[in-house]
Amino acid sequence: MKTLAAIPCYNEELAIGSVVLKARKYVDEVLVVDDGSTDDTVEVATAAGAVVVSHEVNKGKGAAIKTALKYAATEGEFDALVLLDGDGQHDPNQIPLLIHLLQDDTADVVIGFRNLNQMPRYRILLRLATLTAIQPVRLFLHAVYDACRVLHCCRHIYSVHRVGAKCYL
Repeated sequence: MKTLAAIPCYNEELAIGSVVLKARKYVDEVLVVDDGSTDDTVEVATAAGAVVVSHEVNKGKGAAIKTALKYAATEGEFDALVLLDGDGQHDPNQIPLLIHLLQDDTADVVIGFRNLNQMPRYRILLRLATLTAIQPVRLFLHAVYDACRVLHCCRHIYSVHRVGAKCYL
């Protein structure tokens, strides 16, 4: 299964290199969608072995995800796409758990998430703030809709919840 890890990011020069290097162990290609960063994100991601697509200005995470979806659909005949955050919050070592469900045809779409115990407190506050804002939610829903259009069908959508070394569906 040819797999692409896509990492939308903005000003993540401190973490992006590590995320790319870890993700490369599990996928065929790593794409970093630089959303108009003003730091050295592009240089660090490139040095770590990622393909980089850049937005000239910051358009937001939803637009970066759309760029990743377009790339996955047009640039490499990928069978699977894994989206990771560029700040190191998502553990690339979990990629095999997500891909396994696709490989054995258990699911067409797999969504991984953390519970509140696994999330730093500042992220909890940020998530609550984001949930109250209409625009980011609308952009995320558009990105999910676009992903389903790219996949052409979604027979099953499973959530994978990681607790320690166990995986619950």
